[in-house]
Amino acid sequence: FTLSQVSVDEHYGDEEAVALALAEIVRQEVADLFAAGADIVQLDEPWMQARPEKARQFAVRAIDRALADAAGPTEAATGAESRIVSRLQRRYVAGRISFSEYVEGVRRLRNDGAGLQRLGGKAPPR
Repeated sequence: FTLSQVSVDEHYGDEEAVALALAEIVRQEVADLFAAGADIVQLDEPWMQARPEKARQFAVRAIDRALADAAGPTEAATGAESRIVSRLQRRYVAGRISFSEYVEGVRRLRNDGAGLQRLGGKAPPR
């Protein structure tokens, strides 16, 4: 979805068609990542929050297509969630938090956004 929102369409003339075509390319990339040994693949989808109406129209279909038939675990992260996970990752890599604190932060985040405000972000809209 995010790729479709930052791309110029000179062929399809339809945003959903662009999103679904790009999702097929991403699906191939996901397959290549798992074939190369990836343990998990995460798609960052920050434009779902930036363009909620369009996201409601076709983002889920595009993301489902991108992750279809994945050979391992996948997830899609949106806006604030992506930023918070990145912040947690930087803190862990810098040695400012332990691995268990990192895992707990991600767990709280995945629990319907619980803990986002404690981690410095805003809960995603429902």
